[in-house]
Amino acid sequence: MTSSQKKQKCSSKPRPHGCQQCDKSFTSSQLLRYHEKLHSGEGLNSCEDCGRQFIHLQTLRAHQRIHTGEKPFQCDQCDKAFSMQHNLIIHKRIHSGERPYQCQHCDKGFKSPSNFNKHQRIHSGDKPYSCEHCERSFSDPSAYREHKYIHTKERLYPCNQCKATFSSAASLRQHLRLHNSSKPFKCQYCEKSFISTAKRSLHEYVHTGEKPYSCEHCGKKFSDPSTCRRHRNSHSAAKQSVSAV
Repeated sequence: MTSSQKKQKCSSKPRPHGCQQCDKSFTSSQLLRYHEKLHSGEGLNSCEDCGRQFIHLQTLRAHQRIHTGEKPFQCDQCDKAFSMQHNLIIHKRIHSGERPYQCQHCDKGFKSPSNFNKHQRIHSGDKPYSCEHCERSFSDPSAYREHKYIHTKERLYPCNQCKATFSSAASLRQHLRLHNSSKPFKCQYCEKSFISTAKRSLHEYVHTGEKPYSCEHCGKKFSDPSTCRRHRNSHSAAKQSVSAV
């Protein structure tokens, strides 16, 4: 069995250990116990800068590099550096061309397990991240986290170059690229570059023909979420006009 096949196999393991306080499930009882600490708050390590809590002290120390700007993991093939070692490993696949995570449903390959798992949900339609404040659910954990801040109004990450504040470190990093005109995320199919992986992914759907956003009213599919939202709203507007007659 190849390494990529092993990784795919791991991603599809059964998850028999379910959390009784939320809808998450895990492959082992140990992982479930770690997760349950997030609910109980027992034994968690808190970041002094933003208040985020972590189960493992090592994870907290890695997180704190976001605040300090420390990037100890340097690529030996370019001038990029990273605050976390696993980000360096994924980055180096840009140079090697390695895509060890292969989709079993189509011929797409991915450099990171997170992008691979996100892509798998396009095929399955799975949206495992449910908002506790409303009825919305998400296939992408970052989109889920961004959405939650609509309810909490938290904006913990200020820009040091203007007065803007952001609800996540990722949103702040994307904003800072507007100040320095950085577009580090290059399309794998053409020469275009983008300020975020999300914008790059939307662009790449033009090349792949993927339409991961579907209307729950009629099943029509879209490659762009904003177009899908406008289309869904047209159903609501049509219903309102009918009810007004």
